[in-house]
Amino acid sequence: MASPGMTAARRLFVFSHPNHELGMFGLLGRAQAHVLILSDGGGAERVRQSRRGLQRLGLEDRTTFLDVPETAFYDALLRQDRKLFDDYVGAVREAIERVDPEEVYCDAVEHYNPGHDMSLPIVWAALGSPGRSRVFEVPLIHERSDGDGYRVQQVAPSLIERRHLVPLTPEETTRKTEARDQVYTDLQAQLGADVL
Repeated sequence: MASPGMTAARRLFVFSHPNHELGMFGLLGRAQAHVLILSDGGGAERVRQSRRGLQRLGLEDRTTFLDVPETAFYDALLRQDRKLFDDYVGAVREAIERVDPEEVYCDAVEHYNPGHDMSLPIVWAALGSPGRSRVFEVPLIHERSDGDGYRVQQVAPSLIERRHLVPLTPEETTRKTEARDQVYTDLQAQLGADVL
């Protein structure tokens, strides 16, 4: 299967939380993609780290932070309040109209974090008509079925046949590793060795 990272295409990345972009750091930099981050991820430090990481890629002018508190997402779920989701759909639709992407990437549905899992339905609702853009789910993190830690940036075994791999150049790998170690320190504190 041809990799989506090897073609010249307009791309929009929609992440539920800041720091998720580290997983796609190589492709983001290569594609000079547009980025939309839906929430604050639970705090200003995560937003600050994302801004620094995206600045390293020269994407600060192509990134929109909605800065919605992560707690607002959970509050809306518990209250069964649809307005927040409608607002998210509107913000993603606005980005789609502005960028006119051929490819849209978003957090994968992994049944680990409802905020992550809602990214795909929000993107589909914002796109409206199927076929307008190719949509790719970006694997983030899910608990291993054997209960022994987490799988980070790995497609679930049931989806392995449909995955796309984007090989990074040595320079892209170095840039991603340096960003992981020097900028995205919250992820290391949260995930420990799993982030490696």
